Amino acid sequence: MMNPREHQTTRSGSTSPRIHGDVVWTPADEIRRSISTSVSEALEKRELGYGVRRAVERIVGLGGYRHELIESAPFDALAMWSGCGDPLAWCDLSPGQSVLELGCGAGLDLVLAARRVAPDGFVMGVDMNEDACLRALSSVKADGLRHAEVRQGLAEELATRVASVDVVISNGVLSLSPEKGTVLAAARQALAPGGWFVAAEVALEVDLPPWLEMSRGLRDVGITGAAGVDDYLELLTEAGFEQVEAAHKAVLEPQQLEDLIDRGMAGLEVAGCSASGAIMGSEVAALLSGTVAVVTLRARAPASQAAATA
Repeated sequence: MMNPREHQTTRSGSTSPRIHGDVVWTPADEIRRSISTSVSEALEKRELGYGVRRAVERIVGLGGYRHELIESAPFDALAMWSGCGDPLAWCDLSPGQSVLELGCGAGLDLVLAARRVAPDGFVMGVDMNEDACLRALSSVKADGLRHAEVRQGLAEELATRVASVDVVISNGVLSLSPEKGTVLAAARQALAPGGWFVAAEVALEVDLPPWLEMSRGLRDVGITGAAGVDDYLELLTEAGFEQVEAAHKAVLEPQQLEDLIDRGMAGLEVAGCSASGAIMGSEVAALLSGTVAVVTLRARAPASQAAATA
């Protein structure tokens, strides 16, 4: 399993930066660019091929959402959902609270959170992908929400005021991020003293074989970049959180794994698998059965302002 103290760019790549014109790109930037491209491709695919019924089945089956809570959500938020679990099931949200979502995608959790903190609360979603932000804005408008906002940006570089929100949520962002410790430090800084961080994340039960670790497709859906549960908990502690826990963990069944892989693409390029190098999501799901879980992480920012800013 990964050592959270090691440089968190990639499991197999170099940590040396590259020069792109006048801009220095690090391996972490390259990973984010690849993931963002995959997100745009997936959004386009789902726009063409997903109906509401199939989308709801996938979200309930993989994410564990209650059917009655999501069936009235906007179409874009359902059809283009790209999470792995239901972080809001572990949040005690109430009217008037402020919520920040890291990696809001097409806006399902954003909409559900905004409904719960209405009428006086506020929800802001941040996503690095422009297409996702546009979908999230569409979802917010379709639901008639006036107390929700979407911004394009990185989870590692949040442009929010220090100690300004009550709850930070994430649905698969940590498992995608090549800089997990930086994301958690930014989340803790954004939280008001005593605020909660709740995240549903992909977690690895065992190390993957090298030939699967090198798959871009598996990285771009958060599998090869995922950490183990204990690694996540250690990273939360190192970021200064308290009351750190894995509130829930579920090892994914083959169909759930296939739905997780389908967040990105139907075919994955894996070296040595066939003449073309292509392997279908169902085949990968069978190979990974019993090795991948979804964990809900919960942690609290220190209650005193002095500790929170230490």
